[in-house]
Amino acid sequence: MNEESLDEWKKKWKEAIEQADAVLALSLPVFWSSLIYSSQLLRFIDSFLNNFPRRWEADEMNLYINSDPSVRLLVVDLYERMLLIILRAVVYEEDKASLSEEFYCRVIYDHKIFTIERLFDIINVYCTSNIAAVSSILERTIRIQNKYMNDADNYIKTSIQVIDTVAAEFSKLSRPPFEESYGDRITSLLSMIIGLFEAFRIFLPYCSSEIRRRFSTSLSIRFLTFDFSVFLQATSEFTVFFLTRFILYYFFLVWNG
Repeated sequence: MNEESLDEWKKKWKEAIEQADAVLALSLPVFWSSLIYSSQLLRFIDSFLNNFPRRWEADEMNLYINSDPSVRLLVVDLYERMLLIILRAVVYEEDKASLSEEFYCRVIYDHKIFTIERLFDIINVYCTSNIAAVSSILERTIRIQNKYMNDADNYIKTSIQVIDTVAAEFSKLSRPPFEESYGDRITSLLSMIIGLFEAFRIFLPYCSSEIRRRFSTSLSIRFLTFDFSVFLQATSEFTVFFLTRFILYYFFLVWNG
């Protein structure tokens, strides 16, 4: 990133921090009105969640966390503020203002304040740094609103398709000629799947036993489609590390289905 691009990036993040501070300063009724009746606040949240690098996106994460100290400071400031905004969205009592629990349970689903996709984004962005906050968000959403179960089932089906795609990619990579970036591609795919497994490890305990069992069965079948000969061609310590984690997470999810 050149100096001009870096300055523009910093400017946008400073503006986002100012916007986050303004949201946090809203009274509870105004905050909830913004969530329910305007799409702007949810777009702001989604923009951050969608663009913040995942743990398996090493280059992007390194740019955010391990580069210029001023960049890191901005990243941490916005990262923390966005979590506070999300946590505020699972609170319906604040000082002297409050919403009824019945109203809260209805609007978080009917107005798509929390969707399964958004919850998984929250897990992926925050589970490493603040699992307690993530658990609180899940407790205050899918644990108390049963309508999420059908959405969770559909999301699982989509995730299984992603696993199928990765399995096909592994099969393709196992056949010569091997590309120069062969090992990096394997590590990238493995870390992506591990990220998915980690998210499900956190998410599934809040789902019904039927959904957990269905996911476990689907995962067991998909595991048989992986061509593990691909790893014999790329035995770097990183690949072995990610493969070990992949297998451990796989068996954890299957056994706890």
